[in-house]
Amino acid sequence: MAPGGLIVSQNPPPLVKLSALRRALGVSDETVRRWRAQGKLPPADVDLGGPSVWWHPGTLARAGVNLQPPEQATASQPTPASS
Repeated sequence: MAPGGLIVSQNPPPLVKLSALRRALGVSDETVRRWRAQGKLPPADVDLGGPSVWWHPGTLARAGVNLQPPEQATASQPTPASS
């Protein structure tokens, strides 16, 4: 345990970077920007501005964005959340 009672993970969870998400979905930067603005993609878990944006895989999965290894089927495109 770290000083002050904080638990420090030696193995942080994997994150999906903006550029990797774009490539996995086979879309342009503009399309990803538009989908984020339209709410078709969930808010990023880490957003430092510009291209410094990351999601936890579980966040994407809960939003219906299923990323699969390249040797399998291509990733599914996001669908708007139902109201």
